[in-house]
Amino acid sequence: MPIELVLIIALFFLSAGFSASETALTALTPTALERLVERGGKRGLALWQRHPLRILITILVGNNAANMAAAALATLLAEERFRNFGVAVGVGILTLALILFGEIVPKSLAKKHSVTAAPWAIAFLRFFYYPLLPVTLVLHRFVQLFAFGAEEGFEERDLIYAIRLSSRKGIVPGDRARMMLSIVQLENLRAREIMVPRTKALYRDLDTPREELARAFQESGHSRMPVFRGREDNIVGILHAKDLLRFAVPVPSLLKPPLFIPDGKRAPQILRDMQRLHQHLAVVVDEFGAFAGIVTLEDILEEIVGEIQDEFDNETPGVRRVGPDEVVFAGGTGLATVSRALETVFPVAVHYETLGGFLTDRLGRVGRNGDRVEEQGWGFEVVDADPRQIIRVRARRLPTGRGTPP
Repeated sequence: MPIELVLIIALFFLSAGFSASETALTALTPTALERLVERGGKRGLALWQRHPLRILITILVGNNAANMAAAALATLLAEERFRNFGVAVGVGILTLALILFGEIVPKSLAKKHSVTAAPWAIAFLRFFYYPLLPVTLVLHRFVQLFAFGAEEGFEERDLIYAIRLSSRKGIVPGDRARMMLSIVQLENLRAREIMVPRTKALYRDLDTPREELARAFQESGHSRMPVFRGREDNIVGILHAKDLLRFAVPVPSLLKPPLFIPDGKRAPQILRDMQRLHQHLAVVVDEFGAFAGIVTLEDILEEIVGEIQDEFDNETPGVRRVGPDEVVFAGGTGLATVSRALETVFPVAVHYETLGGFLTDRLGRVGRNGDRVEEQGWGFEVVDADPRQIIRVRARRLPTGRGTPP
């Protein structure tokens, strides 16, 4: 066998080794690399962790040198055998062979088995890294002159993609993936996006009688509320339901200092402030210092884990059972939900679908606080309303014979 052919075969193996090494290392994920390092491959793979560009330059220099040397030898060998057509035959055969056995086959195998191939790849490259280091350093410096800007790192969108991919492949269960995505995206949420707006928040005047404050706590199911003095924007403290019920002292002495936050504050910062100050409720103010709404610790946690039901929460949103014969509804509660809660059937109409709409139809106007309607054995009292809508309704069972359908 001619010496040239032996050298060409050897160069083929070198080319395949460089190609496979490049794919094995670049296909290795950061987590897989960390696992390999922990398993004892630290000495060799640390070189790839510290100097990936130098390793890639070594691979490219070695691979191109092997390919050019093989091309030169193949041309010489072909000229001896085929004379005038030697160059064409040598280049043609060598090109096909290099594409198939020097690129496609080794790279395909290395990509499929990157974790297994990576330690072998780095061991193979160490034989060439140090002898080629002077050339590598010069080329490395030359490349840096044209590499404008900082190297791209691992960004939030990469983490989001990794979580979604893990969920699609069944590695991470769907509910856990949703929670992980919520944690990642929590950084982008601001107070104005998660707060309960002022129009829907529970808050009262400092001069409100204790009985009304206790009733407001009972009907809403909340355990805390902001309290204002004079103007609604003048929040002077936070009242706790347990303090109101436990201590028979003036309400002002029960108030806790409020935590004020701007409406543009990010959710993680709010959470840290609540942890540091041992607060469960924050008062949100807008750019003019006006009372905009409230954010609770539960609101932030629900952005991560979803709706939280506690022992005071009814399973149906907008419905709160106060006792066996008393239920409080949000004005926007659908009549079907009201019917199920009260175990009765309400008349339906095309121009209303909610309890608030039903009462407005019966009253002939938008209900006002204190308005009453009797229907289906129940008395409905409007307990909270504004000029445009009924916000909250209390339903009490009537004595037998009253409010029953004809």
